[in-house]
Amino acid sequence: MKYDGPFEVIRKVSSVAYQIRLPASYGIHPVINIAHLESYNASPPEFGNRPHRNLSRADFEALPEYEVERILAERSKPTRNGRSRKEFKVRWIGYDASYDEWLTAKDLTNAPFIMKEWQQSKRKKQVTARLAEVCIV
Repeated sequence: MKYDGPFEVIRKVSSVAYQIRLPASYGIHPVINIAHLESYNASPPEFGNRPHRNLSRADFEALPEYEVERILAERSKPTRNGRSRKEFKVRWIGYDASYDEWLTAKDLTNAPFIMKEWQQSKRKKQVTARLAEVCIV
């Protein structure tokens, strides 16, 4: 497993979690379970004082960020705890239907306008359906 760091431990939160000082660019909660932590070991004296290398997030930032073209469908998927989670089928700009993918609302936080557009089109369809019912009766 590849680790990032080292990071300063701010405090021990519980017997299985520590709060660590993370760069803001990480965008994650600073309380980490010990299963995801490894103690830092300094360079052994026989190797001398090797330069300390801070791993940057540049690798992740260099990856292409795919842009959502539109939302195609919505579904509720049951979770393990008996609740349901909404998922949205998205089409990526520049990709065909074979790349369509189901994402959660959390995955779509960088596409607020697409999400708003989807919600508005859903409301419009609901209103149209209600009007059709009224006209039939």
